[in-house]
Amino acid sequence: MRRKRFGTFLRRSAFHRGVLGGRRGWLVVFVLLAARRSASKVIGRQERFVALEKLQPGQSIQLTALRPLTRRERRSASKA
Repeated sequence: MRRKRFGTFLRRSAFHRGVLGGRRGWLVVFVLLAARRSASKVIGRQERFVALEKLQPGQSIQLTALRPLTRRERRSASKA
């Protein structure tokens, strides 16, 4: 949790001091953070390897997608 707070602090500081304040160093930090965030949104989540099964003739497998967790569920899971 501490890392997330630091990232938010850094992003906000870079925006206020660099974009609004005109400090070139903070502007560079803001651009790098924004590019990283944009790239991660474009690339998306990585695929997860779940299982590898050899099926014999006549066998079948059923795949089910799980619904994404809500914000409240993610929060409670991270506290546990």
